[in-house]
Amino acid sequence: MQTGDIRSIGVAGGGTIGFGIAVNFALAGYPTVIYDLADEVLERSLANVRAALELFVEEGLVTGQQADQAAARIDTTTDLERLAAHSDFITEAIVERLADKQELFGALDRLCAPGCIVVSNTSRLMLSDIAVHYERKDRTGLTHYFVPPHIVPGVEVAKGPGTSDETYEIMCELMPVRPLRLLRRLAMARRRRGRSQPSPGAERGGARQDAGTHGRAPPVVPRPGPHWRSRAGTRPRIRPPPQGALRRPRYGPPREAP
Repeated sequence: MQTGDIRSIGVAGGGTIGFGIAVNFALAGYPTVIYDLADEVLERSLANVRAALELFVEEGLVTGQQADQAAARIDTTTDLERLAAHSDFITEAIVERLADKQELFGALDRLCAPGCIVVSNTSRLMLSDIAVHYERKDRTGLTHYFVPPHIVPGVEVAKGPGTSDETYEIMCELMPVRPLRLLRRLAMARRRRGRSQPSPGAERGGARQDAGTHGRAPPVVPRPGPHWRSRAGTRPRIRPPPQGALRRPRYGPPREAP
């Protein structure tokens, strides 16, 4: 499978993130379907799409014709089967609750075509937890759009435990904004491991890790200037003036030190 085989996009979730993702893909020329549970949510999502495109026209980022064409490419549905049947690439952008994401991934696993790529948009959850019941793990991945996604020109893209190299390259090439490649799975695994045991560097005789940092490096203390003194892990303090120096009171003219 190649990026050119992706012809239609699905977005599960019509909130702040979902409608912005849909705007990005629609402006890139992809027919896009937004799915949500309630018609009221989808109505607000379409209103937000129109407002975003009007703003782009006012700012001269797109022409009126381009905005109209992008709006025409966006459709909505409350039918998950329609989303799955329509889409070659689906971004899940629902609320950050693990149980809800797991349920949605389980349903998409039953409904999507074998070649469909499904990614989860999350800032703190791991794909190994989200797609625990998803069979085709080589066709899954992670993204993290910044708010608002149709304004911020970047998106973090990461692999999951079973994400194939082919899927990851398609994800990065397909992104309508600049992809930022991350090793999220490795970073999160190290973070979890660090809570219970020393870091690999410490085990190999590397730099000493201070107690209470859970295997992470101690906080960096700013380099003290000429009138600062500090100790690692404490708040920098101002050095007292030398004896006999002029001291300026909080209010009024300076006076000599006693």
